[in-house]
Parts: sequence; C-alpha cells; structure tokens
Amino acid sequence: MLSLLTLTMSLRKPLAHERRIARRRRAEDDDRTVSLIKSEVTRGLIGEALLQADDLPSGWVQDCDTGESLFSGTEFEPLFMSEMRVRFYRPDTAEYLDQHVGILPRWAVSHFEGELARATVHTGFGGRASAAHVIDIPPLGDQALALRLPAGAADPAPLSVDAVFLRRGVFVMALASWHPDPRRLDAGRTAYLAILADRKWAPVASALN
Repeated sequence: MLSLLTLTMSLRKPLAHERRIARRRRAEDDDRTVSLIKSEVTRGLIGEALLQADDLPSGWVQDCDTGESLFSGTEFEPLFMSEMRVRFYRPDTAEYLDQHVGILPRWAVSHFEGELARATVHTGFGGRASAAHVIDIPPLGDQALALRLPAGAADPAPLSVDAVFLRRGVFVMALASWHPDPRRLDAGRTAYLAILADRKWAPVASALN
C-alpha cells in the first residue's frame, strides 16, 4: 500500500543532510518530552489508546502485519520520537483499517500543522493522476483533515481509501480505511471511525502533552 501522506500532502522527501539535521534536532529536543516518550509506561498508555478489534463493529480482526508506516517517504518519518501502529482486516469484504499514532518533537509541530493545512487535493495514485477530495468529519483535536482518494482501474491491486489525519499537541494520528470497491466507502462511517479512535486516544494525548 502506498504512503498516504505521499499521496495526499505536498511533502518532499528529505535529503541526507536534512535527515542528519533532523536527527540532531530531535536529540536536542526538551528533556521532559524525551524522557516521557522513552518511558515504558508511556508506550503502554499509547498502546492502550490504539483501537482493538473489540472496539470495532463485528467482522473486523486484528492483522499480525501492522503494515507500512502511513508517514513512510515523508519528511516526518525520521522525526517521530515514538510511534505505534495497528492494522485490522475484514475477510468478508477484503477491507483494511490502519491506525498509526506518532509523537513529534515540539519544534516540528508547527511545520506539521502547516503542511497538513496545505494538503493538496490532486495527487498521483500509482503514478497516475487521481483526484482526492475532502470529506466532512466533526472538529476533532487541535487539527483534523479527512480525504478520499479513489483508486484507478489500471492499478494492480486497486484500493480506494478514506484517510483521516488528527493532531493533538505533539501527538499525530493517521487512520486509513481501505476498500476494493469505492462505492462501499462511506463518509459517515469514516467519521464514526475517526470519532471512535479519537475518543479512545484523546485522554492519553491530553495527559501526555
């Protein structure tokens, strides 16, 4: 599966020297955040904040493969101080649901905020131009964006996707609902899943920010 942010946001891949700068700046981030993120207690709380199969409607099972990072190939990929992800699969419909929670250093938050605000609505899917459009979800967190990106018939394994990006302080969440039949994607269900994930994630994000 392709990286969502590569498809839906105007992000450039970092150069080698930018990666080195990012690593150095990450190491210099404030001590409180660094020690907090390294804490096993913190990772345990983040893990508990991820969706579980029991949180979802019937039919979903957790996949042992957590999939590729939803931020893979973007300039933010090397910046996350900690990240966790989970994937669910629905055998009867061949749907996937990915959730990714990452924690950015504080100095990177304003840049992420700006990039999310400038998200493009026309991007390539599998090398082919494909129109993405914003879908409505309720206001969530400090910042939220939901996009639908249709797959093309020429794609080898076409999967249309509803992608939701949420930010609460230094915490970033991406939620991706993939379906082989774009007619089965439903904005109302996507909003429901986003609310469900945010409701479980918000108390932890607020406590650790």
